[in-house]
Amino acid sequence: MRFFIPLLLLVAAALARNIDDEVHHKQNRFKDRDHLHIGADAPPMMKLAADGQLRAVEDSEYWNEKCQQELKDQLAVTPIVSQAKNVIFFLADGTGVATLTAARLLKGLRTGMYEQERMAWDLFPYSSLIKTYNTNNQVTDSAASATAYLNGVKGNQATIGVDANVQRGDCQAMNVPEYRTQSLSKDFQDENKSAGIVTMARVTDASPAGTYGHTADRNWESDSDINDDGEDTELCDDLAEQLVLNEPGSKFKVILGGGRQKFLPEGVDDPEEEDQTGRRNDGKNLIDAWLEGSSSMGNATYVWHKDDLLSFDAASTNYLLGLFDYKDMSYAIDEDASN
Repeated sequence: MRFFIPLLLLVAAALARNIDDEVHHKQNRFKDRDHLHIGADAPPMMKLAADGQLRAVEDSEYWNEKCQQELKDQLAVTPIVSQAKNVIFFLADGTGVATLTAARLLKGLRTGMYEQERMAWDLFPYSSLIKTYNTNNQVTDSAASATAYLNGVKGNQATIGVDANVQRGDCQAMNVPEYRTQSLSKDFQDENKSAGIVTMARVTDASPAGTYGHTADRNWESDSDINDDGEDTELCDDLAEQLVLNEPGSKFKVILGGGRQKFLPEGVDDPEEEDQTGRRNDGKNLIDAWLEGSSSMGNATYVWHKDDLLSFDAASTNYLLGLFDYKDMSYAIDEDASN
């Protein structure tokens, strides 16, 4: 089974993941001077030069060598000019410059490299910065920003897949065709390519919903959410329903994440969480609906457990749905190896 997947991976998370493991594999250059390297005006790390004199480790020769190596590395980069077969859109939610800097400093403290530590993205051959805002807020949320980076159109706070003509909570406006925006996923499908999403959050959460959803409120993930706001569920489809029943979501080849509660009706027990049932008021079991719809297009598999994911027959599966948690999936730092 081969997929073209614009991969939306929501990590709201521990940016210094696996840092502790690195400590055991990486030389601690400042091991004996940790107490001196913290704070303002810390004394420099010294070395014994060939003439027997003490010299600063980070002298002109040191930095010139680093600059030359960086230049060689950049000159050695070969541009890829062939057409890409697959595209992965990898989003780490909330990773602005300040957050990345804090993560780098934390990693540096743990490895002993301090400010010289580098994260994986620091080694990318190409990088750029973007500024984020939406049409009615300086600080955007992940709903409006999802519309921007996946649909190419800025919208209002808390709206998804619609332009600035749709205010938050405007159930009627969200159904006006000319106010709806088209996502990259639909663009790919229109070119007979495959698309899908993978996320640590609920598959109906704002960031992944930007690949398929059109809603006036990011919180309208199930019909019960719309009912709670006093809106008409017959007029406004919730995000779970859009994912399963409407294009482009209904044609996604891969859907992996959390949020089973948005797909199961009231009274249906969750397979993992004791005393928890579905949250849908309309009686629809959208997992069953997904299996029925996807099976009409090819071989479809639903999984909710790690063992299921590792054992399903990928070669014979055309459509895969995995809902691994009742709500959001757990952070990797809290993972249970047995599940």
